[in-house]
Amino acid sequence: MINKRAAVLLLGVLLMALSAGCGKKDNQTTEVPSIISYSSETETVQTTAAVTTAESTETEGSSSEEETTVAETEEAPVRTYFFGRPVSEEVCDVNESTLRIKGSGLYDVMSGERFTCQEVIRMIESYSLPRKAYYGGAEFTNEVAGLLYAARNLQALEEMGAEDEIAVRYGILTDNADMRSFPTLDTATETTDEKAFDYFQETMLPLASGVIVLHQTEDAEWSFVQADNYYGWIRTENIGFTDLATFKSYLSGDDFIVSLTARMTVSGKTVRLGTTIPYEYAGNDEFLLLFPERDENGAFHTTSVPLPDNGLVSDGYLTWSPDTLLMLASNLIGTPYGWGDTFCNYDCSSTIGLLYRCFGIYLPRNTSQMKKFGGTVIDVSALDYEEKLQVIEHYPGAVLVMPGHAMLYSSVWYKNTESTEADHFVIHNTSGFYTDETAETFNEYYSVTESALENMFRANGESFVSRIQTILLFEENTADEAE
Repeated sequence: MINKRAAVLLLGVLLMALSAGCGKKDNQTTEVPSIISYSSETETVQTTAAVTTAESTETEGSSSEEETTVAETEEAPVRTYFFGRPVSEEVCDVNESTLRIKGSGLYDVMSGERFTCQEVIRMIESYSLPRKAYYGGAEFTNEVAGLLYAARNLQALEEMGAEDEIAVRYGILTDNADMRSFPTLDTATETTDEKAFDYFQETMLPLASGVIVLHQTEDAEWSFVQADNYYGWIRTENIGFTDLATFKSYLSGDDFIVSLTARMTVSGKTVRLGTTIPYEYAGNDEFLLLFPERDENGAFHTTSVPLPDNGLVSDGYLTWSPDTLLMLASNLIGTPYGWGDTFCNYDCSSTIGLLYRCFGIYLPRNTSQMKKFGGTVIDVSALDYEEKLQVIEHYPGAVLVMPGHAMLYSSVWYKNTESTEADHFVIHNTSGFYTDETAETFNEYYSVTESALENMFRANGESFVSRIQTILLFEENTADEAE
C-alpha cells in the first residue's frame, strides 16, 4: 500500500511542479525587499502611469478631440516578506508570531541586533556535557570533560567586560554544517559502537543559509554561531565570510529555488529538503543558481551553476496545501533517520520542520519547542485515547507532538465500508516502536515510514496516542467540519 501510494503521490507532485512551469521568469533585476515585517499590517504599493489612447499622438499645440491622456493610479499586488523572502500574508503572520514567542528558537539573522559578551557566554554555557558513558568510543573521563570545556575558549570572552559588545561577523554556509553542542567531531554515545545517536549533535544547517559568527575556538577551526532557528558550534571551513550588506542581499529577494526532495547533488554538494538558493536567471527549463563558495581566504563569493528544472525544486515557496504537504511527505518514505540530522539524514522534528519550510513556514526545531509555534496549538494532553483520535481525525497535515517525538497525521482508514473501526496513519521519521502493549515485537525502521497510531507503543506498554500532548495546525480553517 505504501509503495503504490508513494509512487502515485510522487507523480502528482512532479506533475504539479511541471504544470506550473515552476513560475519561470525572465532575467531581471529586483530591488532587495525589507528583511522582515514585524507587524501584520502591510502597505499598499501604488504606481502612477500616464496612459495615452492609441488614436492620440500628443504634440505641442494639438487640438484633436481624439487625444486623451489619463493619469491612472494602479494598485500593485501587495507582497509580504519573512526573513527576506516573499510569503503569503497568512504564512508571514504565523511566522512573525512564532518569532515573537520566547523559547521558539527563531531568530532574524539580518536584524543587525548586537550581542554582549555576557549574552554569548550564556549561550555557550547553555550546553552541558551529555551524560553518556563513551566519548569517541572510549570511556568518558573527567579529563576528557575538562578538555571539552577548555576547547570553548571562554577565557577570551571572560577577559572582556560583561556588557562589552561582541564584534560579530557574518557568513553564508558553503556546505551543510553539523551543529554541535561542543566544538568536537568525536561522539558521545551510550555504547562503544553506537552510530545512530551522537548526543553532541544538535542539528544540521543547510548550505546557502546565513549565520552570525559570535565566537571561535583558539585555533579558529570552530565557530559558535547564531542561525535562524538554532545556535551552536560549526566547523569554520563551512562559512564564507562577508559584509552585512552582501549577507542581507544574498538571503533576500524574490528569485530563489526551494528543494522538494530529501537530497540531490548540485555542484558536488548535497542539497537537502527545504534548502533555498537564490538564482540569477530562470528559463529554458533550467535555473542558473548563485551557488555559495568560499575562497582560500575564507571569503564568500558565488558561482553560476545551472540546475535543470526537473520538478524536484520549486520557484519560490510552495502555496500551502495539506494535500501537497502530504504528497511531499509520502515521497520521503524510506529516507534514513539520523539523530540531529547525523550523516546528512533527518530526525523526526527536522523531517517535519523542513517539509513545512517548503511552504515558507518556520516551525521550532525541536519537539520540546514545538508548542511555541505561532499558528494554532491544540492542547490534547487532558483528553483520553478515543477523544484524541476524534480530534486528530479532522486535521490531515497537522503535526502531532509527544515528548521526544513528532509525527505528521496523514489519513484515516476504515476497516470496511460499514465499520466504525479505523486506523489513523501518520508519516514520521523513527528508529522504531513496539506493535502492542506487551512490548514483545519491536519494528525497527531508522527511516521515514507510514504507521497506524493504533499499533505504536513504547517499551513500557504506553501507546503513542496516549503520549500525544499537542497538535500544531497552520490554518485551523483547513479542518473538515466535525459532524
